[in-house]
Amino acid sequence: MSVSGIGSGAAKEYSALYSNQAAASRHRAGEVKVPEKADSVVKTRQREQDIPVYAERASQSDSLSQQDSATTFPMPSVIAKYEKYTKAIDEHYAKVNEENKKFDNPSKHIWDKYYNTKSPYYVKGLTQREREICAESERRVLNGLPAAVNSYDPVIRKNFGGIMSDEEWNDEVRGGMNDSINRLFAENGIDIPEGAELRLRVDPYEYKIHAGGVDGALARQIEEVLNRGNNGRYLYEHLRWCNPANNGFEQPRQYLYDMAYQEKAVMWHFVNDMTGLDMRELENRDGVIYTPDGRNLWDAVTEQYNEKRAAGETDALPMESLHKDYQVFVNEGWDKEDGRGLTVGYKNGSLYDIDTEYGYGPGQREWLDGQMAYTEEVFSGLGNRTYGKNGTLLSRPNLEAMQQLLDYAVSNGRVVPLTKEVLHLPGRGTLRGGLDIKA
Repeated sequence: MSVSGIGSGAAKEYSALYSNQAAASRHRAGEVKVPEKADSVVKTRQREQDIPVYAERASQSDSLSQQDSATTFPMPSVIAKYEKYTKAIDEHYAKVNEENKKFDNPSKHIWDKYYNTKSPYYVKGLTQREREICAESERRVLNGLPAAVNSYDPVIRKNFGGIMSDEEWNDEVRGGMNDSINRLFAENGIDIPEGAELRLRVDPYEYKIHAGGVDGALARQIEEVLNRGNNGRYLYEHLRWCNPANNGFEQPRQYLYDMAYQEKAVMWHFVNDMTGLDMRELENRDGVIYTPDGRNLWDAVTEQYNEKRAAGETDALPMESLHKDYQVFVNEGWDKEDGRGLTVGYKNGSLYDIDTEYGYGPGQREWLDGQMAYTEEVFSGLGNRTYGKNGTLLSRPNLEAMQQLLDYAVSNGRVVPLTKEVLHLPGRGTLRGGLDIKA
């Protein structure tokens, strides 16, 4: 969508961290909030305008599916989890489309398959919803469009048992990160002393992982091993998705600070993508930040943006609005803020979330296990007619994240809403029409 030093040639690889997907479950655009009694070192402002559009545009880069060869952590993006579903859907409907085109009237054949009970090609054993989804997907592919990804699609149910909930996905990613960290430690002879509570903090700018809770020499060794490829970026994004507030629990203090610094981090990444410079390190004099060769930094940013725009390397951005955002930070000054970022603990081979009982670490999963057990019981009572893995569809969704994901998917032709009544913001989501009945 590079852990340290995102260079000037990497505008298209800007992190998904501040994308409309990754940020969806944290806040809505324009709702950056700071606790009333936050420490004085937290500098931010409540903006009436939206978060810089750059953050939203860059998220749609094709680089989302690309992973640096040195990266060992799993990609945490919720969009990434849909890649396997998309692949299965595309392969299935491409094959079916070739069969449909063998008929003189492919559209009529599709209709017959799902709605004409007297047709020899009529597909039995589907619910009404499944028929609508399959027919619509086949029509879309016939017309040169991609099929939608839908948890009710028989292809998804057959291959995966449904689409994972965000909570299940976070839990799977956490397991993958534990495996990766333990493997890296073993391969590099790193032994965490018994009883030590290692802390791993990721800064929001260069995504460097900083180790604490152990002696300096061991900390430096840990940092060298973990700060490879996109590991820091992936860990940071994963921790943002794991904010307990996303599931209705109390928000740990570190996430309040993270929200307060998001706008600064977005601007830092924008400037760094355009120039390769760390604006925190540059001279700030009389309301102007200067490059090492004495130029006005914003002039250098604008020049590089125009070149990248002309070369098709970046989308059109509201530069006037971005300059206003930039000027605020210039006027406020820019401290190094070395202590900022998100932190996770590590002990006895597992990462654990700090300052909360509602995480994905050992002893913190009761809420998640209870949720899964309850929905398993509910589905069992429905005669095993499950549409979501571990009861996904009856779980209360993260509506902001789903809405952002839906908007993204619709804009890219991956989802075709069958009803406008599935999601409501703010408020709770509802499924209309009750249970499906076999046709």
